[in-house]
Amino acid sequence: MREGVAATPLILSSNRPYGGREESRPRTDFDVLARQLGGQILYPGGGMRALALLEDKLRVDFSQAVRARRTLPSAYISFSERVGMPLSLLGPHAPHLMIAHLLTSRQKRLLAKTTRFLERTDRTLVFSRAQERYLREEVGLDQTRVRFIWDKVDHRFFTPGAAQANRGYVLSVGREQRDYQTLVDAVRPLRIRCVIVAGSAWSHRALGSLTVPDHVELREGLSYPALRDLYRGARVVAVPVLPDVDYAAGVNGVLEAMSCARPVVVSDTPGLEGYVRNGEDGRLVPAGDSESLRIVLQELWEDRSQAERLALAGRACVERERTTDHFAARLGDMVHSVV
Repeated sequence: MREGVAATPLILSSNRPYGGREESRPRTDFDVLARQLGGQILYPGGGMRALALLEDKLRVDFSQAVRARRTLPSAYISFSERVGMPLSLLGPHAPHLMIAHLLTSRQKRLLAKTTRFLERTDRTLVFSRAQERYLREEVGLDQTRVRFIWDKVDHRFFTPGAAQANRGYVLSVGREQRDYQTLVDAVRPLRIRCVIVAGSAWSHRALGSLTVPDHVELREGLSYPALRDLYRGARVVAVPVLPDVDYAAGVNGVLEAMSCARPVVVSDTPGLEGYVRNGEDGRLVPAGDSESLRIVLQELWEDRSQAERLALAGRACVERERTTDHFAARLGDMVHSVV
């Protein structure tokens, strides 16, 4: 990228370039947005090794922000507060839209208070209603500076598979703030096969010790096509999240399952508010309540008609408003409104 001459939006990716063929993985949101806007993508990395180690420890991308600051785009779009925070503090040359996932941690609250980086950001976009309320009610940002936006899924990749008469397991996927102990406690007396894929492309949280019975299988290191096949073969997908989590932890598992037309059972947390309408396109259970989770899992396991009704409604919800294309279009409109 030539510095100082960009006439299009600069998209600051939170991930390094993906390898492999496009058909073997979901489309990324930053790729879809770049194609829509004709923008350039700036990936993380590029700094000295010592700085990279410090950045990994602090979860902040200073070097990416500095490289972005040296350009003159029409707008900056940062796909994580990890690079958005330092870019706001450096004073970008053009309007800056920051997608933020978790701003309510103790460290980020203190940073927001001492540096006022949120007031220096033209628009902050969040995937959680609880994060939006924090920014409006506690930080004091008005509706022109903060906006809730639905998280998204590539509905062209995560598609329903062929109908299977005997889908054979409860599936649970992901790592961030997962409550797999509650899930294991729920399925233990049911003797229903359960597959847990406790992996994440971006979460660094430790899973913790987990003792499982012989009908619960732990898996990891799956390719995207293999993960999609697991979704398609599940009778029910459970997304157990720890209580009181106020950001959208678990949302990828929710949307991927819905996109594959599988019924979801989701912990009712502040961070996932609105992503599942109980009884319409999924089921909600109190977070941390293994007995309630057990009852709903058994109900959906046995009631095929209810399960398929919820599954089809979930896929319809994704197609209506929560695809990667919807997300890119909404974000593109916001870019045009601030440039």
